[in-house]
Amino acid sequence: MNKYSLIAVLFVLSALLFACNFNPGKPHDNNTDTAAVAGHLKSDQTAGNDSMQLNPDLTPAESESVIEVVPLSPQANLENQLPQGEGAPMRKEGIHFASLGKYSEAIQAFNESLKREPNNADTWFYRAKAKADMKDYTGAEADYKKAIELKSDVPAYYYYRGEMRAVQKKYDAALADFDQTISLQPTYADAINYKGVVLANKGDHQTAITFYDQAIEKKPDFALAYYNKATSLAAQKQFAEAEQDFNEALRIQPAYNEALINRGNVRFMLNKYAEAIGDYSKAIEATPDNGDIYYNRAFSYQRLQQPEKACADWLKAEQLGHPAAAGMLKQFCGSGK
Repeated sequence: MNKYSLIAVLFVLSALLFACNFNPGKPHDNNTDTAAVAGHLKSDQTAGNDSMQLNPDLTPAESESVIEVVPLSPQANLENQLPQGEGAPMRKEGIHFASLGKYSEAIQAFNESLKREPNNADTWFYRAKAKADMKDYTGAEADYKKAIELKSDVPAYYYYRGEMRAVQKKYDAALADFDQTISLQPTYADAINYKGVVLANKGDHQTAITFYDQAIEKKPDFALAYYNKATSLAAQKQFAEAEQDFNEALRIQPAYNEALINRGNVRFMLNKYAEAIGDYSKAIEATPDNGDIYYNRAFSYQRLQQPEKACADWLKAEQLGHPAAAGMLKQFCGSGK
C-alpha cells in the first residue's frame, strides 16, 4: 500500500458506520437524548449509547393515559407540567437516576413505579431505555414490547427501540422501527437521519444520502445529518462534496470536533494540506490526547515537505498509543520501535 494511502484508509474506516456508540463527539440534539452519528457508532454511538440525559422535570401534567407523547419525543412541550398518577414520583426519581448514569438505581425506581401503575406505558419505556444503556438488550427488548403493547402510537418508543437494535447490528429490525416512527410522525428528523445511518452501515451510501437530505429538509440546522451525509459522500470518494457538508455541520456547530477531524481528512484527499493542518490543529486544541489527529496531521506536514513537524506528530501519536505511529517513525524518521 502506498504510504500516502494510509490516511485515506483511516478516513474511510472512520466514515463507515457503527462505531455505534453513538457517542464520540457527536453534537447533542436538544430534542432527544441520543442521536445517531455516522462514523461514530461503535457498538459500545453513539454509538452503545450515551448515558441517558433525561430532564427529570419532563413529566406529563395530566393522567398518563391521555398523554400522547413522552418527554423524549420531539416537540414535546412538557417542561412546565407536573407529574400525576401514583407511580409518578418513582418514575421521576428513575429518570433522575438515569440522567446521572445510575441505571441500577433508575431501574429499581421504575420497578417501584410499575408496582403502583403496572399499565403505565411510559414507565415501561423508560425502564427499557435504562436497560438498553446497561446493555441488557434482552430485558430492554421485553420492556419496549410491553410499552408498545400498552400504547402503540408513540413514535419515540419505536425510535429508541430502533436505535437499540441498530447498536446490536439488527439492521432490518431497526429499519422497521424507524419506518414505523416516521409513519407516526413524518417530521421526526432523528428517525429519518438514523435510517440513513443504518442504510450506510449496510453499504448503501447513496440511499442513505437521500435520507440525510430529507432529515435536513425537516430540520435545516441538523448538524449531525450534514456530518453523516459527508461521511457517506466521502465513502464514495466524493471528497469535494463531503467537504461542503462538513462545512455546513461546522457552520451550525463550530465546536463539532469530529467534523473538524474528518474535514481535515477530506481536505488531505483534496491535496489541501495547509487547510487540513488547520483543521487538525483546531481539533487538537479541543482533544489534545487524541493520537489519531497527530498521526493524520503528520501526513499533511510530510506532503508540505516539513519532515521535522511530521516526525514530531508521529512521535506524539506513538506516545498517545497510536498503533501505526511507530512504523511511520521507523520508516520516515529513523526512530521508533
